[in-house]
Amino acid sequence: MKLKEIGEHEFIDKVLKKYLDIKKLDDVFSADGISMKVDGFPFSYKSGDITLYDLGWKGCISTVSDLISAGSVPLYFMSSIGIDEETEDSELEDILLGLSECIKYYGAKYVGGDLNNSKIGWIDVVGIGNAILKSNLTPQKGDIIILTNPIGYTSLYFLSNYSNYNYFMLDDIKAIKNKVLQRVRHPVVNKSLISLFNFFSNNIVYSTDISDGLLISLYNIHTRLNVGIELKDLGISDEIKSYLDKIDNDLDLMKLIKYGGEEFEAIIVIRPSIKEEMINYMIDLGFNPIILGEIDRETNYITFNKIHIKITGWDNFKGWF
Repeated sequence: MKLKEIGEHEFIDKVLKKYLDIKKLDDVFSADGISMKVDGFPFSYKSGDITLYDLGWKGCISTVSDLISAGSVPLYFMSSIGIDEETEDSELEDILLGLSECIKYYGAKYVGGDLNNSKIGWIDVVGIGNAILKSNLTPQKGDIIILTNPIGYTSLYFLSNYSNYNYFMLDDIKAIKNKVLQRVRHPVVNKSLISLFNFFSNNIVYSTDISDGLLISLYNIHTRLNVGIELKDLGISDEIKSYLDKIDNDLDLMKLIKYGGEEFEAIIVIRPSIKEEMINYMIDLGFNPIILGEIDRETNYITFNKIHIKITGWDNFKGWF
């Protein structure tokens, strides 16, 4: 069967896991106080809005986001870059500049890597960090699921690129389009997450980033913790919802969520006893947290307003599904 028929996520579950030397596969591997992550993408993902500097920054931030959102302090990074031999040396240097400045922004060190000749091109970044979140709490019914900030901005971007509809048609879109492009070109993970994890580590059940899309990340929580999830909010920005109401194109929120991704926020599962304290602490750190819902141990589904939802999003083999 071809990979585009199986899909990335199913291949990982049914094939790749057979060859691992660990029992559980997570976004970040941690052992003996050290965390490790590798992430990357082909240059074909680059759009006209993305510069080569942006490409290097995003190569780094993809790995940084996983490390920090899993409760780790980034320490060291290495890269593997494949690039066409006909490329100007200054263009490759632009990629390295973006990568290096992102690493420095998070107080880590760039310690080397590998260069390869490739007509298509790719960037993979390995990150090593110090694991500060070491919670082994068992998930319980009623545990609270928090999203660090509202999302939906990159959804507009991907919808406009992958559909025949222009989601930036209104005259008053300039401000929101600038916010969209900032998140697409130069995403930033709030470093204050590390302070948050240090302060509340004893009451955090699980944490992960949502760069693969909200629904896929929720599905990963559902399968890894073996719990049901009852959603009451999808975390979409009021600004985005207000703008879509002006367009009046009958776009439902589930379709918007489907085309999400590359919004480097985190989902944090916590004990309900610290909900108010943690929300206030997050606001003081500059977050705009949203309670998405809670853990449900009595079912094994993901529901939104009591309705069983279908998991959709991006798959590296299938594309949008």
